[in-house]
Amino acid sequence: MLPPSPDYAELKRLIKAAGLLESQTRYFAFKFASTALLYAITVAIVLAVDHPAVVLAAAVFLGFVFTHVGFLGHDLAHRQITHRSRLVSSLGLIIGNLLIGVSYSWWTAKHNQHHATPNHSEQDPDLDYPMLVFESASIRDRKRRFYPVIAYQAFLYLFLGAFQAIGMRAQAVAQVLSGRSPRRTAEGLTLALHALLYVLMLFQIGHWGLSLAFLFVHQMTFGLYNTLVFAPNHKGMPMIDESNRMDYLREQVLTARNVTAHPVIDFLYGGLNYQIEHHLFPAMARNKLRAAQPLVRAFCAERGIDYAQTGPLQGLIEPLRHLHAVSAPLRRGSRAA
Repeated sequence: MLPPSPDYAELKRLIKAAGLLESQTRYFAFKFASTALLYAITVAIVLAVDHPAVVLAAAVFLGFVFTHVGFLGHDLAHRQITHRSRLVSSLGLIIGNLLIGVSYSWWTAKHNQHHATPNHSEQDPDLDYPMLVFESASIRDRKRRFYPVIAYQAFLYLFLGAFQAIGMRAQAVAQVLSGRSPRRTAEGLTLALHALLYVLMLFQIGHWGLSLAFLFVHQMTFGLYNTLVFAPNHKGMPMIDESNRMDYLREQVLTARNVTAHPVIDFLYGGLNYQIEHHLFPAMARNKLRAAQPLVRAFCAERGIDYAQTGPLQGLIEPLRHLHAVSAPLRRGSRAA
């Protein structure tokens, strides 16, 4: 990670003086309780009701709930909830592995690297997809068999994103089997328990066809919702490499894009619509990001730093336009230079 710049130090003093870095115990207690309640109610409906329409509606809603559980895991990883490392690790196993079937150690390592090098063409793991490119020069690094997909990646992006949940499950298994997990046994057991409980829930549905439909709808909703939340954050924003690294403040601001603030948007995005503020102050509780935004935006304006913000629809259109533009060499029948 780049060392903090004098500008960043000044901004942090402003943010701290405004009380925006203080712990938010009551807020997170409410978020934990309300999310757990929604999770329990949704599973109870699946187990108690056998009407296909209700079961499939519950599958959609459970995908929504899984994403909000993931938001809490994100808050936890950034030490927004607690600074006690052992508690973070233990809660991470519950939130990530047990409740949503995602390896917490794999996701945390990946996400920390993303924060350290956002939109870095070689070091940001959020740009490392076999069937997607975010700059034309990356085409040559992809396997030729994926070229037909990459050529029309903008049209396939949401479809591919729906399978993101399946990819995360595969990464979770690989994390445990590879030995990369610092708590291999605990991670393996909690992931296995999640899988067991999930299969038991599917059996409880009764009809195998409806069970498979529930599985498909739930996992696709989970993946698609994640994709819609994360797509606006950095996709289509300036890329960096070792030749054009900037100071910490500018690198975090210029590579990120906010989605216009609104209470409903804040809830649906889990606070990640304030991507610029979150990247500048990852440990800031998400309920304080809205108050931080005008301070950060004014600070950037004073220093001539571009501050990107758009509406939710445009926040999806802009990344798709970028994906279409960078894959143009394949549609012209050539590879990128």
